[in-house]
This record gives sequence, C-alpha cells and structure tokens, in this order.
Amino acid sequence: MQNRLSTLAVSLAAYCKAHPVQEKWLLVPSAVVGRQFLDGLALGGTATFNVHVFSLNMLARRLASVNGELPELLSGYEQKKMVETVFTGTGSGEGYLSALRMTPGFLRRMVHMVSDLRMAGVAPGALELDAFENAQKGEEIKALFAGYEALRKASNKIDFADVYHRAIGAAQNVPERALGGAHILASADMIELLSGLGAELWEALPADSKSVLPVDAANSGLEDLTEREKNVTPAKAGVQITADSKPFLDSRLRGNDDFAPFAKPSLKTGEPTDAGLLRWISSPLDAPQAQDDGTASIFAAIGEINEVREMLRRVFAAGKLDDAEVIVTDADTYAPLIYETLFSLSEDVHNVPVTFSTGTPALHTKPARLMMALITWLKNGCYQKEFGRMLVHHLLQFDYDVSDDKSISARRAKEAFYDAPIGKGAMRYLPVLNNVLANVDAEIENAHDDKTRNKLITRKAVWTTLTPFFALFFNKEGELIPANIVAGLQIALDAHCKVVGEADKMVRKTLLQVLAEIQGDAAALEVSVDEFLDDLLAQVKRVRLQRRGPVPGCLYVSTLNNGGYSGRPNVFVMGMDNGRFPGKGLQDPLLLDHEREAISNALPTAKKQLKNKRSQAIALFVRLSGNITLSFCRASLSDDRALFPAWPVESAYRILSNNRHGTQEDLFKWLKAPVSFAPYRDDAPLDAADWIAQVLCADTEIENKTQLVRDVYPNLKQGYVAMEARQSDVFTEYDGCVPEAGADYSPYKPDARPMSPSRLEGYARNPLEFFFRQILGVEVPDEPLAEETEWLDAASRGTLLHTVFERFMRELAAQGEKPKLSRHHERITAILNEEIETAKNASPSPSEEMFRRAVADMQRTVEIFLRNEEKHCETVTPAYFELSVGIESEVPEDSLSSAKPVAVHLGDGKHLRIRGKIDRIACVIA
Repeated sequence: MQNRLSTLAVSLAAYCKAHPVQEKWLLVPSAVVGRQFLDGLALGGTATFNVHVFSLNMLARRLASVNGELPELLSGYEQKKMVETVFTGTGSGEGYLSALRMTPGFLRRMVHMVSDLRMAGVAPGALELDAFENAQKGEEIKALFAGYEALRKASNKIDFADVYHRAIGAAQNVPERALGGAHILASADMIELLSGLGAELWEALPADSKSVLPVDAANSGLEDLTEREKNVTPAKAGVQITADSKPFLDSRLRGNDDFAPFAKPSLKTGEPTDAGLLRWISSPLDAPQAQDDGTASIFAAIGEINEVREMLRRVFAAGKLDDAEVIVTDADTYAPLIYETLFSLSEDVHNVPVTFSTGTPALHTKPARLMMALITWLKNGCYQKEFGRMLVHHLLQFDYDVSDDKSISARRAKEAFYDAPIGKGAMRYLPVLNNVLANVDAEIENAHDDKTRNKLITRKAVWTTLTPFFALFFNKEGELIPANIVAGLQIALDAHCKVVGEADKMVRKTLLQVLAEIQGDAAALEVSVDEFLDDLLAQVKRVRLQRRGPVPGCLYVSTLNNGGYSGRPNVFVMGMDNGRFPGKGLQDPLLLDHEREAISNALPTAKKQLKNKRSQAIALFVRLSGNITLSFCRASLSDDRALFPAWPVESAYRILSNNRHGTQEDLFKWLKAPVSFAPYRDDAPLDAADWIAQVLCADTEIENKTQLVRDVYPNLKQGYVAMEARQSDVFTEYDGCVPEAGADYSPYKPDARPMSPSRLEGYARNPLEFFFRQILGVEVPDEPLAEETEWLDAASRGTLLHTVFERFMRELAAQGEKPKLSRHHERITAILNEEIETAKNASPSPSEEMFRRAVADMQRTVEIFLRNEEKHCETVTPAYFELSVGIESEVPEDSLSSAKPVAVHLGDGKHLRIRGKIDRIACVIA
C-alpha cells in the first residue's frame, strides 16, 4: 500500500525539485526518523539527491567543529563526579540540600538540574535568590552550579552546552564556512519545540540559509484525505476455530496465507476512512461521520502481556511482521514484553524479528540475566537455592579443580553446593563453607567406598571454587557493602559468564562500563544496601542494544515522538491507559516548576512536558496513515489494579462510534470484552498455548480435548502415559518394575552395600521412595523458596542435641556418676552452650529473635532429658556409647566396636549385612 505524501513531504519534495543540486540539511528528531523519512520519499518517487539528515545535536556538533576538531566531550560519569565533588566539598551537612543523603537518585537529579540550567543558557551569576522558595537553597544551588563550572573549565573538556555555544558563534561569525553553501530545512512543529540554546542556534543561522517547512494540521478538512486513503484496507473478517484446526502455525513469523487478507472498503467520494478521521483526535466534535469501515479500531486487555499478544495476533492475521509498526507510550514496559513474546515464537533466538527505535532490550542476553539474577539473589536475602539455580541454568560457570581431570556437570555442582548447610543469609556463606572445608579432607580419608569418596571430592572442588567468589561479595562479618558488590559483579561478568554471539559481547561490555562508573561512587554514596541494589537493578533494565529503524522481515517498535514515519500499512498505538499517557508530570524535586519559570522560560517544567506529550500525540495521529489500532489495559496483573483509558482513546471512541458525547461507560459497552489469556474465538491463535486456551474456553463441547492437549504438549502426553500406567492393573516401569535394579542392587549379594538402620527404616516406611532415592538416585525437585522461621532445621537441631547428650553421658560414665538434675544441670547446660556456639559459627542465625527462640527450646529439651535420665538410671548404669558396627570407630578405646558388618541370617540361605552405630549400651542393676 502506498500512503499519501504528507504536507511536510510535499514541501520537501518541492524544494528538492527547485534546488536539485544544492546540499540540503534536513533537521529531524533523530537519525532513525530521518532515514525513514527519506526512504518514504524515495519509495514515493521523489528524488532526494544531496539531502542529509541531522538531529539538532548533530547539527550543533557539525557547526561547532568548523574551526577544527572539538575538545573531548565530558562523559555522563565525569559530569556526575564533578557535581558530587562540588556538593560534598561545599556542603556543611546542615544546609537545605547538604543535609540530605547522597543517594544515586539524588546525585542524578543534581546532574540533570545543572544540565538543564546549562542548556537553557543560564549562567551561575544570573541565578537570583528571589527565584527560589528558600534563600539558603538558592545559595547552595548557585554555589553548586558555580563549582561545577569551575571544574568543567579546569578539565579542558566540554559538555553539550559548550558545543551549542561554539555552534552559535560559528553560525553568527563564519556562516559561509560553517554551512558551506548548505541550506537547512526544518518542519514547523520541530521549530515550535525549540528552547534555550537550541532556539538560539536556530535564530543565529542566516535567514537566507534556512527554511521552515509546513506540516499537516490537526482537524483539517477532507480535501487532502481522500487521496491518502484510497488504498487503505480495513480489519479482517473473523476466523473461526474448530477442534481440527492446526494447533500451531510454524510459518507464522515468515507470514502465511492461512487467513484472509483485509477486505478493501468501499469509499464514498470525498469521505475519508475512519483511520483518517483520527486527525480530529483533539476535537472529536468537529470530526466528520465515521463509516465503520474497519480501518480504525480499539481494544482493551487484562494486563500488558495480553495486550502485546493480542497485538501480535492482529499483526499476523493482517499480513506479515514487516507490515506493522507498533508505537508504545512506555518503552521500558512494552519493549521487553514484545521482545520476550517474539523470542518465544522465533525459531532463531539469536535473530528475533523485531527492531526498536529506542534500542533492543538487553534482558534476554546472558550477561544481563546473570547480573539481574545476582542482584535479585542479594536483595532476597542470599538464598542458597537461588544461587544454585544460577549454576544449574548455566548463568554462572566455574572451572572446578578436580585432581583426576574429570569435569563436574552443572547439576552435580549444584548438588554439591547444596550439601553445605548454608540456607539463607549473607553471614552464613563464608563461615559455613570454611567449616565444611576444614572437615572434608578427613571425611575423604575415612570414606568407606569409592562412590562416597568421589562425592566428597566433588564437594571439596565445588566448595573450594565458590568460597573465594562469595568472599568478593561478603566481608568477614558477612556484611554486604556496595563496593564489594560491584567487585563481585565485575568478576562474575568478566570471568564466569558464558558469552554467545555479538549481542552478549556488547551487553557485557556495556555492563562492565556501568559497573566501572559505579565503582568510584560506591564508597561515597550514603545509601542502604537495598537502595543501592534497587538502583543497580534499574540501570541493568535500562541497557539497550543498537537503535534501529524498520528492517524487512521484522516488526518495528517506536515511541510517540519518533513513530509514524515508517509508512507501514498497519499501525498499533499501545499503552494508552491514563497511567502511562500523558503520565503524572512530576516536578523536579530539586528545582520546582515555579522556580524554573522564575529563572528562565527556556527551562523544562512538568507542565511543559505534559503539554509536549499532548502535542506529540496529536501530531502522531495527524501523520499516521493506513490501518490504526489503539489499545489500553483495563487492569494491571502485577498489582491487581484497575486501569482506565487515556483521553486519545476516549476521543477516538467518540469519532469511530459517532457518539460525539459518549462517556467512558459508553466506551466500555461499545468495546468487546477485554482480551485475557484466552483469545477471542474469531482470532487466530498466536501459538500452541493460545490455541489450547481458545479451544478449551469455547462454548461448544469438544470431545477430544484431552487428546488435543497431548498432541500439542509432548511432555504432558508423557505424563498422561505415566498416570494411566500407574492406574492400570499391570505392573510397569512407572510402578517401579526395573528387574535389572533388583539383580544389581540386591542386599543379599556377598559384596552388597551393608544396610544401616536408617536405610532399613526408610525401606519399611516407603519401599517405593526407597527405590527411587537409594536405587535409581531420583532427586526430589527444589522446594519453592520461603522465608526461614527458625534457626537450624529439625535434623540439624537433633544432631546437635545428640552430641550434647553423648558428651554429657560419656563424662559421667568416666567419673562413675549417674545423672542428677540438681547436681548436673549446670554442666549439661555448659556443654549445650559450647555446641550452640560451634553451630552458630558454622551457620549464623538470620535474626537474634530466631536464635533466642531456638536456644530456649533446646534448653527445655536438655532439662527434660536430664529429668528422664535421672529416673531411668535408677535401674541401669550406662557403660558404652556410640559403638560402631561395620564402621571404623571414632573412639579407638571402644574395644566392642567392629569395622566388619554383622551378617543377619534371614533363612533360605539369605544373609543381610548390617552396619551402623549403637547410641548406648547400659548394664542392668541386679
């Protein structure tokens, strides 16, 4: 479809025709927009010979460099360091601003304030204290601004305000040399938005070397619309889904012919299409009658992800990805969702078919995923299992030092790491790992079989490798410090992150640069660890890859201020709820709107930003052509909050419905039900999940729903097979029928592994669980992470108390005494306290309250034990403790212990070898 040339394009084409050879510089919002604009003209048959596109910043740099190469530009980090240096050096800590903490957000606001003042053309000496609501605040800001200027001049570097000043000087003093005969062209709407140094630069250009091109006006008449709309196509007819429909269209991303194309509307002479009527978006009462031709539509969705999925359904039903442009009001929210959805549908995950004018989100690259996972792990309390998942998902990779050169898989590394009883809490990692490493060599030496020894060797390798890594993040006291966090993240990205492809390399390089800049600030910032981690996480989410315009075969995603130039036939404007558009218009907390207005009209304010957003929206609908779809969220899935349409949606409804005074309630009745996780019946399914949801939610009963689910999801199909086998009367492998295991692991074999009492107890309690765990080695899946409510789990607490009782009873036996509460309570309590201190050093408690609760509980248990033993020992005398059978004794003087297993005769020639420990043997008093 070829779109009507806009007034701007016609004006530019006329100038190019009148001055074909002259060099022409076209001012555009960005280089991405400029390339689209020139491509559209060329495709429309207009020659654009010798036309070059410039953004205002590009033009300023070009003019400023006329006298030679420019000095080096200050980086954002250098500007931030200058502001930080001035603020910390001049503030007394008791002033209006200096009393505030130096948080990352506060520092960024100060840098933005200084940059705004510079770009508005304001000098420190021009700041009048009367402009500020508080004179002390004015003095501090004036001193901060002056100090920044002094450091900037001393650095021999320049910022963008310097570039503009030099460009203005060149335009005024040497225009012939600066322009070189080029003529500068700019659209009227772009000139209207200029302020500060940008407006000064435009004014400084010679009048005969610049021209302002007219643009389309909102609420214009019909005469220039009909030609534009002749080839526009309306929305598709419904596509019915049935039980035998194809469950997944694997050709979806390449375009397909499975769905009927848009039917062309029948246009009445002199009447625009409904899409064309949206140029009256700011004044719906003046709009002509809509024809209901399907070229413009609105839909609502439950949650942003469903809004994105419905948009993609409509894109695919209309044609191909490169027929559509998506314009979003909130790129931070919608860009990742669009990328993730297409990523899940794409056959080549390294070439996702979408480009972004704001840059591709980096969240799916391995470096960004790793950094976000580590930051989340630190924020959530350093759960051991959360870190283990990074290992098993290959986000973190280590070279484990194994003496026999055998490699350790990610799964085995995770299991070995879990064998260290860390649990949760930064303070636990280093003490626990150092403690288990101190004992592991002795355990390896005393291992009774190769399987146990190999498992211990793997543990040692993993623990030895991970301990110095954790030491990067935590100090000896287990505290998290911003400087340590940055160092740990740098090592993780540089040495332990697997990089695949150019995107991973670019993101890793960018993230390392971000961390290098933060490193200098980490020690000086007066922030809590949580605040620091939140700011770090926000910076990772803002990382973008290369900005790109429309590309063949790819969906194109743009924003309100740079969208609508691609000329694509189908345009979607998303995120049009009143929370996102026009936004809240928050004032700068450092320099309020009324202060900015008093200082200079060129300073940006919240009021101006909201006004500019409204102007951008109106200009967008004026320049759009083709089929237009608006969408908004009716509810937020993240916080279960109701959302409502922004004013452009309400205006569009009044135009398209011909109900010029319609209310929001009328709009909701006019719309179809909000799109949720199951698409409408007349929509084409986006993927297998869509199709299943659509079929299962259909009004008509489908007999083979179960079979449909099995065909689409092979893993569920296998689960059905297992379930049916378990429910049948036949003994199958799903019930544990593995004859080979019975022969290989029979406990009656002469060389079979001896059975311990705990293994016999496990077999008696649940034979199937014993078979899975002990024979097949099936692991129980990780449990969901949950907040810890106690210090030491039941098993660890039982082991500690067992040690206390053994030590106490051995001591009494050696002294020839029997337990007595009144005499020995103090001694057993002392032993308990010693063991508690050892356990606390190995596994620190998450909180003092948990620790006190656990100690009190164990003290009560010890007292109950002592009372019971006093009564029990009236008729017996404890004589032997922890006797070993089939295990090397830990106490050499225990002559009754035996390293040989005991053979128990079961009859029929079968023997079962038993090993274990006997807690205690007592002599009965005659």
